[in-house]
Amino acid sequence: MNTKLFTLLLALSSGGTITAQSFSVDDVNYEITSKDKLEVQVTGGSTTASSITIPDVVSFEGKDYRVTSIYGMSFSGYTKLDEIYIGNNVATIGENAFSNCSSLDKVVIGDGLKEIKESAFFQCGSLKEINISPSVENIGDYAFCLCSDLKDITISDAVSYIGKLAFHDCYSLSSIDVSSGNKSFVSVDGVLYNYDKTTLIKYPQGKSDKTFSVPEGVKRIEERALNNAPYLEEAYISASVEEIGDLAFTVSDRLKAINVTSDNQHFIPDNGILFTKDKSTLICYPRNKTDITSYTVPAETEQIEGWAFYGCHTLTDIKLPENISTIADRTFMYCTGLKNINIPREVKSIGSEAFKRCISLEQIKLPNKVATIGNEAFCTCSKISTIEFPASIVSIGDYAFSGTYLTSIYCNATVPPMITSYTFENTDPNIPIYVPFDYISDYEMAIGWSSFMNYQEIPASIQSTEMSEGISFDGSRIINPEKAIISIFDMSGRMVYKGKDSEMSMPSGTYILNTAKGYTCKVTF
Repeated sequence: MNTKLFTLLLALSSGGTITAQSFSVDDVNYEITSKDKLEVQVTGGSTTASSITIPDVVSFEGKDYRVTSIYGMSFSGYTKLDEIYIGNNVATIGENAFSNCSSLDKVVIGDGLKEIKESAFFQCGSLKEINISPSVENIGDYAFCLCSDLKDITISDAVSYIGKLAFHDCYSLSSIDVSSGNKSFVSVDGVLYNYDKTTLIKYPQGKSDKTFSVPEGVKRIEERALNNAPYLEEAYISASVEEIGDLAFTVSDRLKAINVTSDNQHFIPDNGILFTKDKSTLICYPRNKTDITSYTVPAETEQIEGWAFYGCHTLTDIKLPENISTIADRTFMYCTGLKNINIPREVKSIGSEAFKRCISLEQIKLPNKVATIGNEAFCTCSKISTIEFPASIVSIGDYAFSGTYLTSIYCNATVPPMITSYTFENTDPNIPIYVPFDYISDYEMAIGWSSFMNYQEIPASIQSTEMSEGISFDGSRIINPEKAIISIFDMSGRMVYKGKDSEMSMPSGTYILNTAKGYTCKVTF
């Protein structure tokens, strides 16, 4: 064996002793971890090698060292690496050790391996099979996530821990098999469960069945367990299910309905849409539910989970109930057919990517309690041409309105909301920006806002367009959906109207509107 000194690291401690020494043998880099035990770890290797063998023992300066681990990130991004042979003394494969090795299609693991750490083989898209040696005990989070060509995997007897999303987005994996002697996990028809089958861990995404029934006895469905299952059209939830993890059914292209047995005490379907039993939370609207184009969320619903409507491209109109206070991350992302949706008046925050790629959405009306808008919230909503922010707005995230082709912006806040140079990316800096008159200079000096060149005073007819009790003003009409008692005075103080009509108009001019609850504002017809 040809041995060459690769590098000598004199990492000095406070006592001045050598704490690490590195060398290279046959395209593999090593670092001594214990001189007493004669142990080394692998830290990387040749980036041009197509095949690498990690031996049981490596010789350096006349001594034989046991190779006991592969350090995290050691081979991450080695795109030319096709195959790896791992010796019998390696006990640990570190975090991201082989992540993004896009050409890696063969991995042979020795008999001494005990732990495959987090993201060890993340996004190894060419990897088709891997043997989990009988000694392996732990498989970390995301260990094989996005191994899109992975077709076969068997969980060996010793495995007692499988981290979250360990086999997520393995689109070719049709079955996750478990050795018969394993006492922590079991496979039923290729679906992975814990040993007593009370938790459904993962439905393999390459499984071609059109329907799936969660077996009776299962109490919990894990996070993303049936997420992005491309062949699944209908799912059935048994009476025993008590918990459903985040995004368990979302992003499944062909999913038409999620059904629940009538005696389940925790969940209920509504025409194939999954809710908690009391309908206070909408969990998932099936992506391929195409029998309707307009949907009204039930009045009792208080929360819609993130991703709930992701990619529901056939929906054109959605009506949200007024007691929704948050639009969660990615709730309506990729609803490419969505043209109309209301933002309820109690909403205070709109999450990241909440409406991203809603390319048919032409306008959005923000209620007067919205304080935060997340990153990319309305990114590439290309038909939105103008936006008005209420006085309550505090921050607007990166790329929130990138790709919207805005022609005007209205902001009622007296303190410029926090934005960055990317919030309105590619927006013409010469479009009119309407802000309260006394605060134009504040906007002109604020981070992000200073890039705009055309500040103007907000016209009186546009100020306070949404009021209390659901009352709003569109420039020509006062809309009073709850039929609250309102009074209207002309500028001399003379009352010209008192009543609770659902809609009303006045002759051209400026008026003072007052509600029974004491809210007062100026409107100009």
